[in-house]
Order: sequence, then C-alpha cells, then structure tokens
Amino acid sequence: MNPLIEKYQAYSDERLLEILFHKRDYVPQAVEAAAHWVKERKLTDSRIQEIEKGFREKAQAKAKAAHEPLQSWEKVLFLLIPIIGIAAFLIAQVTYADQGKSKKASDAGLFTLVGGGIWVVLLWFLTSI
Repeated sequence: MNPLIEKYQAYSDERLLEILFHKRDYVPQAVEAAAHWVKERKLTDSRIQEIEKGFREKAQAKAKAAHEPLQSWEKVLFLLIPIIGIAAFLIAQVTYADQGKSKKASDAGLFTLVGGGIWVVLLWFLTSI
C-alpha cells in the first residue's frame, strides 16, 4: 500500500490538485495518492475550475511581482548607504529571489553598485583635497 495515501488525506483540495497539475515535480507515489483523494472526494468540475482559476491568479500575481521595481526608499537605501546597502543587498537578494521578484533583485544589485561607486569617488575626491 502507498504510505502517502494516509498522509494526503489531510491535504486540501488545492494542494492535491497542485500535485496532479505538476506531476513531473513529484514521485509517482505522491501523484497516485493525490489522485486517490481527488477521486475519493468526488470533486465537481466547477470546484476544479475554481481551484484552477486560483492557480492562474497566483501565477499572474507571481509574474507581476517578478517585474516590480524597487520602491523609492529601497533605492535610497541601496544607493546612499553602501555599507548597510551591501548587507541589505544580500538580504534582499535572498528575499526577493525567494519571492520570485527578479526585477527587484537585479535593481538592488544595480543601486548597490552605483551607490558604492559614488562613495568611492566621493572618498577619493575628499582625500585628494
């Protein structure tokens, strides 16, 4: 008997359908267990369509977030405070990447580099006076 069948009984309809829609990401026993509970629960077509709509909305929100630029305060942080900006940049890289916000992640790097360059030029200018 499939050991996952008992475990998957507690899964939501959404979670079970997510497994079925992304079969390639799961071992065959997981797909089998998810299919078992979807069949057992006798989900209606309208319920499945409702869940699919939710999946599409999440995917659209994720795609939108990927192209979301930095907010003004974030630009200032990365641009004007390079020491804190570097630490913030490293944290932001992990956070933004985990959230799928690739535009913000790349902007954070750009503003950190530009800010660091400004500070290097400023310090060079001040020490040469």
